[in-house]
Amino acid sequence: MKIIKWKDLFNWGGLGIGILGVVFVVRKLIEYSNQINISALTGLSLFFLFGLLLTYCFANILLALAWHDLLQFLKVETTKKWAIQTYGIAQIGKYVPGNIFHFASRQAIGQAAGLPTLPFAKSVVWEIGLIAATGTLFAVLIIPLFWVQITYQIALVLFIILLFCSVLCANHWIGPKAGSALKLYALFLIISGIIFNGVLIVATSVQPEFSFVFIGIIGVYVVAWLAGLITPGAPAGIGVRELVFLALLHSVISEGELLKAIILGRFVTIGGDVLFYIFSIVLRFNKKREEYLK
Repeated sequence: MKIIKWKDLFNWGGLGIGILGVVFVVRKLIEYSNQINISALTGLSLFFLFGLLLTYCFANILLALAWHDLLQFLKVETTKKWAIQTYGIAQIGKYVPGNIFHFASRQAIGQAAGLPTLPFAKSVVWEIGLIAATGTLFAVLIIPLFWVQITYQIALVLFIILLFCSVLCANHWIGPKAGSALKLYALFLIISGIIFNGVLIVATSVQPEFSFVFIGIIGVYVVAWLAGLITPGAPAGIGVRELVFLALLHSVISEGELLKAIILGRFVTIGGDVLFYIFSIVLRFNKKREEYLK
């Protein structure tokens, strides 16, 4: 009976951090809504933004699958479905000031499931290390912003070579699961950068046209994201990313349109995280219901 109570305590503790994260998310959304006139956006723009939001929501599955790979690398056996629902429930905790509560929530849910504590803690270190290493590769894409002799096409080729070599090194020196996680992290960051390019299309007044500048913008987005990730105490990197955006893109995009894009981008990423949280909660309670009906 005592063991069951402790398991329930860890379980509800992990869920509680997620609920607290939702509270902070709502506060942030209200704050951002006061900074931009949403009603000025056309119906087509809102539909497009919602599509980007859905894309970001399901892109989070890539992060969960990468975490699952790291757990397997650390000899922790879980199903992919369990990893996705746990990751999604815990991930919303990153919006709680402190920038560590999503890890604490994951740890609590893992302990409630009877999984070993130490490998879970190690998975956090591996996750931060690998995703930071992956994000660093994207810095190559912003070189053309400062050195015009290097074109965006050349920067893209350099990035692909670096990514390929990094995956090979991870496979050889760490293990295939680490290499798989690195590829998933890279794919998530690429999708996130493309989503921000989509937000820029909505935020800017000019008609969209193809330009290789979007490659550099993906690089800027990932570098800004990485700066927010490694900054202690910044919930979900809020504030830090915006500063990096303004510092790197002010010469490419007007400050007013860039600020609008940053705020709209926050709506997309926060909304996507909330939808992923709801999706994960549904997965979790469906599993509980199936277990109850057996």
